[in-house]
Amino acid sequence: MASDTLGHLLRTNSLAKTNDVEQHFSNYSKLVDRVVDVFGDEIAASKWLSTPNADFDQKSPLQVARDDAYQTTSLEPVLIKIEHGVYF
Repeated sequence: MASDTLGHLLRTNSLAKTNDVEQHFSNYSKLVDRVVDVFGDEIAASKWLSTPNADFDQKSPLQVARDDAYQTTSLEPVLIKIEHGVYF
């Protein structure tokens, strides 16, 4: 009985980790697409994502996004400003 419960917990935990990885990958893909859309090309997007930024307390946008499961939520206000030419 105890081994059945342990086996179930291990399978459930493994499945949860797989789902987390899949969700992070999906979020990361959407994040990159959004940043490329704003900057117009992958090189500019990659440079922006990896460069420390004063708007993010000298963290790179990618570091900030990683802390938020790669969602664009925390980057979106700055991306909107860039998109609208408020600053670059």
